[in-house]
Amino acid sequence: MTVNDEGFLSPDIAARVARHRSANPVAFQIADDLNRILVEMLQHASPVKANKRQLLVAVLFARAVEHFQCAVLLAQRGAVPSGKVLLRVLCDSAFAIRACAKNNEYVDKIILDDRVREKQLLDALLSLPREDVDVPPQEMKKLEARLAELRAIIKADKQSVLKSIDTAVAGGLVDFYRLFYVPYSNVVHSAARDLDDHINKDKDGDVESLRWGPDRARVEGVVSAAVQIAFAAANGHLAVFPSSRPEADLEKLWVRQKAYLQTQLPS
Repeated sequence: MTVNDEGFLSPDIAARVARHRSANPVAFQIADDLNRILVEMLQHASPVKANKRQLLVAVLFARAVEHFQCAVLLAQRGAVPSGKVLLRVLCDSAFAIRACAKNNEYVDKIILDDRVREKQLLDALLSLPREDVDVPPQEMKKLEARLAELRAIIKADKQSVLKSIDTAVAGGLVDFYRLFYVPYSNVVHSAARDLDDHINKDKDGDVESLRWGPDRARVEGVVSAAVQIAFAAANGHLAVFPSSRPEADLEKLWVRQKAYLQTQLPS
């Protein structure tokens, strides 16, 4: 069955992968080389269990590496909007890694933010009709008590939600927030204005057709963005887990990436 029959799940997608990689050799080669460095860093980091900063950064970096890899996998298939979803999540990990690397106190901010997250989850659960919640009455009372406790603690501490922009600022990645996180917000929401990635427009801006399936034209942008965000995460990781070889390899690769980006600027 072809891509026209089965979309991205078709065995024939392998031909599209080869075509997209062939059309963007430098972008994919840099991504492949970066991936090898990231995996090496991931495997050789040994966080101390009693060190909250090391543990948090190690876990965030593991998540970042996986999201980077999956973004590249989707991009090479031409699944551009889905690749952008992962880039937005990758940004969140990079923001947090860099914030923790720059300021040890930010580790506690992220950990304490879990109270707000737990409150949000309990609010969502307890707002459902009781007949739709398969929780015994006794357990429900415990959840209600926990929610009341969290509300009191959060109010007493005047704690607010830790937003992505806060973490981006703390991590020195406001430019990434502006370049990637905000523009890619449309791929994770379903308001009418957020669906442009899935339609083709005519010269007057009217909907001409549905945009679906492998999108060769925008592959390079997703790969390049994934590389830039992953570099930021890697630099934060190195600040917490110093290692001379990956750092030297990253520096050499970043020189290649900057040269490549220069070729993408409008002439």
